[in-house]
Amino acid sequence: MLKKILFIGCFLFVTSLSFSQTTEMTLQGSSTNISGTVHNVTITNGDEQIIDVLAHNLTGGDKSWKVTRKRITPSPLDWSDYLCWGEEGDPFGGMCYPASAMNMTTWSSGGKIIANNAAGLIAIHINPSDLLNGSCHYRYYVGEYEDTPEDSVDVLVTTTTLAVKEIKTNSPVLTTYPNPADNTLTVTLQSNQAEGSIKITDVLGKVVLEERIYGSRKFDVEEFKNGVYVLVLTSNGISTSKRIVIRH
Repeated sequence: MLKKILFIGCFLFVTSLSFSQTTEMTLQGSSTNISGTVHNVTITNGDEQIIDVLAHNLTGGDKSWKVTRKRITPSPLDWSDYLCWGEEGDPFGGMCYPASAMNMTTWSSGGKIIANNAAGLIAIHINPSDLLNGSCHYRYYVGEYEDTPEDSVDVLVTTTTLAVKEIKTNSPVLTTYPNPADNTLTVTLQSNQAEGSIKITDVLGKVVLEERIYGSRKFDVEEFKNGVYVLVLTSNGISTSKRIVIRH
């Protein structure tokens, strides 16, 4: 009799464990459950990153789930993030929410029906336009209500400083200061008699300043956004480049 009671008790315990797993979070293309963990992403090239996370509905019934994004730490200057949310396999990719609508510490999407044994796809877009070393810690919840999530996963995004190769062989000598610069940037050539053209581009290649220079010149960079820029000097048909950091 005692053995029978123990067997029934063990069966009920195992059964209760199997039904307690009502959701799973995985990266698309992976079967590893990352629920409640921190997924680390390192960005070295400055490009927008897309992290596809699947929220699996194992509740036994269809659910109307929302996604809530919370910034655990403030995002660095000029970073932006947005996401698209819908059922996996949706040919339209679900509903996409622009970064301008999500520019707050805690934000929630509209509800989306996720069928039982199906998965919702959270397409997370991170754009770290400020390429100075930095990081931001995000948390993504899924659930019917914002304050009672079914599951969550953290995403920790870290950037490393953009490396710009400086051309030195047979290149004109120039100095730039201060670097990082705040409101003004002084560029000085190898001698007061030297001249050339200066072009400054942002990390996307957009030209933000283009001027002639004779010997030395001070440039106003007060209106530049914080971030990393590339300064290219061309003199006598030879070019050299330097990385410039603007930090107000």
